[in-house]
Amino acid sequence: MNIDTFNTDREAVAEIGKRVRNLRLNDTARQMSQNELAKRAGISRSTVARFEQKGEISLLPLIAILRAMKLLSNLNRLVPEDVVISPIAISKMQKEKAIQRIRINSIEFPKIPTFDFPKMPVIKIPKIKDFNDKS
Repeated sequence: MNIDTFNTDREAVAEIGKRVRNLRLNDTARQMSQNELAKRAGISRSTVARFEQKGEISLLPLIAILRAMKLLSNLNRLVPEDVVISPIAISKMQKEKAIQRIRINSIEFPKIPTFDFPKMPVIKIPKIKDFNDKS
């Protein structure tokens, strides 16, 4: 089954995990246990198991697995290095990404309404006579 026929990315990644598992178990040149693969790749066995069962893996452990199984060169077809972008295409991309600088003082901010609170009357509190004071 072609990976590009899957509806979701999760399905595609799970299929990749199953394919790596099938290669690990069935290809006589690569036949090894999960423990052996994990040891050769320098990762945990649980990472290998999670990848093979659910397709859950980060890029670095995936590269380590592919290297340990001598499959890393297959990435050359996935990401070819001889793709050249023309200078005109680069120029167009740079123009599209260019962000016009905006000066903060050239932006008109809306006026925030203010509210003046009425002044509160000052209340004078009479001094309480101190009974101990003899004056």
